[in-house]
Amino acid sequence: MKWASLVRGGNIVQNNRVDQSNVPDINSVIYSAGTNQLSFYVNVRGSSDKTYSVQISFKDVDEIDVESKEEAEKYLQDGRYMLVKDGSGNNHMIKKPELSKNDVQVRCDCPSFRFTYAFYDRAVSAMFGRNFQVYHRKTDTRPPRNPEKMPGVCKHLIIAMEALVGSDFVIA
Repeated sequence: MKWASLVRGGNIVQNNRVDQSNVPDINSVIYSAGTNQLSFYVNVRGSSDKTYSVQISFKDVDEIDVESKEEAEKYLQDGRYMLVKDGSGNNHMIKKPELSKNDVQVRCDCPSFRFTYAFYDRAVSAMFGRNFQVYHRKTDTRPPRNPEKMPGVCKHLIIAMEALVGSDFVIA
């Protein structure tokens, strides 16, 4: 699913007003060569000083076969490419993911994402990682959090994506 669709769903369900006091910290970037998936792991410190773990993963990232150091340097001079490492520490030249072209999978451990979007993101293959533990409602007096049953993202994911675009890891 494309990033814009997830943001649109988040805005419809919760009107995600992003608090600029949230602080993102990009921990790691890992490329999975076998699946052409580029994953970013980010901590976002919220306005209440609680830190949430955020994962954003881009699917179908184009890997470039580079034959020499000179060829790699030529690609790196072009702002559309970057050098990344896989889980074993091997280097790979890839085309930077684009928000409008690459499908994305997301995850945040905040309650908003878990109870509002995770189930519906999973249904459209937009959730990264394993399922959260099943939640059983204890009361029927409150309205459902996502009555439209829309996939979406929380504000921590929006902050993390803004940091990735601002740090030139992702093309907007």
